Amino acid sequence: MKSNRKKTISNVFYLLGFLVLFFTLIFLISKKFDIMFKDYDPADVYTPFIGFFLIGLIIIKLAYEIDKKIRFDKYVKFISAKNIIQINDIAEKLKLNKNLVRKEIQKLIEQKLIQYTYCAEQDQIVFGSNNSNKCNNCGAPINKKFNICEYCGLPINKSTDTLIDN
Repeated sequence: MKSNRKKTISNVFYLLGFLVLFFTLIFLISKKFDIMFKDYDPADVYTPFIGFFLIGLIIIKLAYEIDKKIRFDKYVKFISAKNIIQINDIAEKLKLNKNLVRKEIQKLIEQKLIQYTYCAEQDQIVFGSNNSNKCNNCGAPINKKFNICEYCGLPINKSTDTLIDN
């Protein structure tokens, strides 16, 4: 229910933003003809146009950020419900582009909003527990060949297979 209310608010902001942009353009076109036939200072026309145009863009950006927050909440819900989930499954359920979903989930992982999670090479999202075979930072499996975690890049102590605290 909370998500539906946020989506409604987001849609209202999109509509309001586009209406502001639309009427700003109509205003500009009508004033453009007035300027050609009357003695107007262009600054009197263009200054409010720029202001309203920027307000419209800000409103649309706010709506986009609300939508992104809704998507992020859904990603966290899907990922935490299972130990392994395919990015394709999330993209299908949310009717979104797979690359967008991968990019946004990677951003959630980097921001540590989803802990002990990593994106595997096969477009799987793995949610694991913190143990000695996994990176203490991101939860990815530790590859003994490397001195750093392949996924988050933090150094690994070879003797204990854990992250080195700096």
